[in-house]
Amino acid sequence: MINFCIAGKCHINCHGACVCWSDADDPEDCECYCLDILKPVNKKFKHPMKVTPRAKYNICAKSMPITQLALIFDKMLPYSILIPANAVTKIVTLSLKNKTFRQIIIASGLAVKR
Repeated sequence: MINFCIAGKCHINCHGACVCWSDADDPEDCECYCLDILKPVNKKFKHPMKVTPRAKYNICAKSMPITQLALIFDKMLPYSILIPANAVTKIVTLSLKNKTFRQIIIASGLAVKR
């Protein structure tokens, strides 16, 4: 199955799961992943993404196992992403625009360590 993800000016077609995200204020600042390779494809981030409480992001995820999504998010907020035990086998599909990183984490079924 081919999945298509788009966020900002980045997009990707993957055989399997995909995820793309972008800075809501700068759509050129974006990145995409395919689950089968789990390394950035279509990377256009001008700088390493720094998650701040007020920053807004766009995200698209299709058929992404929650554990893999947690690993990707962990790169942006190390040692702070939690997976609830009852969600460990969950498959995430979501498309959000202009949301904070915390809102994205919660919408995906993950949690942030306090």
